[in-house]
Amino acid sequence: LYNKLNISNWEIACFLDFKIQSILSPKLSNNQRSPGSFHPDMLTNQETSILDHWKKPGDHSANQKLSAYGNAVYNRSTTYYTSSSASLVNGSYGRLKDIQISYAFAEEKLKKLGLRNVRIYARGSNLYTLTSFTGGDPTILYPTSIPSLRSVMLGIEINR
Repeated sequence: LYNKLNISNWEIACFLDFKIQSILSPKLSNNQRSPGSFHPDMLTNQETSILDHWKKPGDHSANQKLSAYGNAVYNRSTTYYTSSSASLVNGSYGRLKDIQISYAFAEEKLKKLGLRNVRIYARGSNLYTLTSFTGGDPTILYPTSIPSLRSVMLGIEINR
């Protein structure tokens, strides 16, 4: 969504980016395993949320019963989990992708200085993202990718 507003010598332009999406849970994105599973070659710790897991039949929890890697129950449950919608989370977001604020000085005053146009401006990119996603940048689908960079630029434009 692109908006531009001119008031007197001021100009404000902004680009807002919105996306509704489901993406792979950050719990799975690093090793593609279901919560509670353990692979001896991974040598990684589990999140504390794993403490909320099934302990006995009839338990209700977001995480399966903890199991050892390599047995049939583990293999089947991991396959079911990672190929179902249970491995997806809300990755929707709204982002202030780009904003620019500028002021153009009046031409009458500039003519005395031999100038046609002088404008000062400030511009920012990726300044704010609103999301309930608990992972990193919701626009990045692979955890090893570099997220969108945040940048700020100040400038003066002078025309003679």
